[in-house]
Amino acid sequence: MLTQSRHLFLTDDSGVGLPNAEPKTARYQVTPLNGLIVRVIASELEGRRVEASRDEVIREVGDYDAGVCEPEVVVQRPQRRDRRQSKLGYVE
Repeated sequence: MLTQSRHLFLTDDSGVGLPNAEPKTARYQVTPLNGLIVRVIASELEGRRVEASRDEVIREVGDYDAGVCEPEVVVQRPQRRDRRQSKLGYVE
């Protein structure tokens, strides 16, 4: 998060190695690792995101939209201020 870079994670789709936990992100594509690495390097060199072709995608989860996840709308209630009563009145 500090570098604001892309997060790459491994899945169990290859059938190699020990089981991994299912990713917590709502939208992602699974592609072969070698192609992913090539696309990440190409993205850095070209200065734009390079997407996988449809024939590279093994599996897609959620409503994938070119790596963009719509932010969830969060409604926050105003914070309630505590007021303490003093001899001279209220103190915030």
